[in-house]
Amino acid sequence: MKHFLIFTLFLFSGIHCFSQTYIDKITLKTCNSLDNISDTLETTKFNMKIGLCMIDAAMPYRKQLKHDYDIDLDKMDAQVGEKLGKLIGIKMAVVCPDGLSRITKRATKNIELDQNEKIIEGVVTKIENANFVVFSLRDDFGKIYKFHWMSFIHSDVELTANYNTLMGKTIKITYNKKDFFDPNILEYRQYNIISKIDSVIN
Repeated sequence: MKHFLIFTLFLFSGIHCFSQTYIDKITLKTCNSLDNISDTLETTKFNMKIGLCMIDAAMPYRKQLKHDYDIDLDKMDAQVGEKLGKLIGIKMAVVCPDGLSRITKRATKNIELDQNEKIIEGVVTKIENANFVVFSLRDDFGKIYKFHWMSFIHSDVELTANYNTLMGKTIKITYNKKDFFDPNILEYRQYNIISKIDSVIN
C-alpha cells in the first residue's frame, strides 16, 4: 500500500511540471502509434514495435531525457529501454489507458502460456502427411520452420477435414519443443509440436 501511495503521488503531483510537458508529447505520440500495431502480431514482434514507437517518439527529446532522467538514447540497451518503458508506461495510464490495457493484456496472456510454449506467425509453404501431418511455416524474415501435428490441436479451423486448405495462408502456431528418439540417427531429436493453430486475416 505504501508503494502504491508513493506511485499515486508522483503520478498526479506537479513536480517537474516543465519536464512533464515533453514527456506528455512523447506519450501522446506513442499512444497514437499503437493504433497501427496489429493485435495478431507474434508477441516478440508486438513488443518490439511498441519499443520502436517509444524510441521514435522520444528521440527529439533525448537531451532532456538524459538530463532529467539519465535515459541515454544514444546508448540504447535493455536497461535504457526498460527505464524509458517504465517512464512512458506510467504516463500512458493517464493519456491512453486503453492503449496501456492492450499492452498489459498481451503481457498477461504471454505469462499465462505454458513455460515451454512459444508462438510464431507465418505463411504455410508446405504440408506433409506421411506418418504425421507436418506444416512448414515461413516467417517474415524468410526462415522456414517445421511443426508436427501429433496430438489434439485447439484451432478456429476444422483441421481434421480442412488442414490442407491452410496451404499458402498466414497462420499463428502455438507449440512446444519436445525430444523424440529418431531411429535414423540413433539419437533424440527436438521437434516442434503444435498445440494450437489460429488463422490470421491479412
